[in-house]
Amino acid sequence: MIAKQNNVGLIDMFKGMGGVNDWHTKFPGDCSPTNWNRWAPCQYWCDKQSCDQCHLDDYGYHHFATVVQAGLGL
Repeated sequence: MIAKQNNVGLIDMFKGMGGVNDWHTKFPGDCSPTNWNRWAPCQYWCDKQSCDQCHLDDYGYHHFATVVQAGLGL
């Protein structure tokens, strides 16, 4: 509503970071590197140090920035 009222677009970060509506049928219970082939977005959150599916790793931050850049049309 805020974007519409201010006549600006939105950047769909949910979709850009691999989110899907039926995530409960697609998302693996374990997002460790062994499941990266099953769910590629796991690479955005899981590295050798942590895998909490909440905090991005370096690859995830890079991908996040590219989604924002594309959304801004840069």
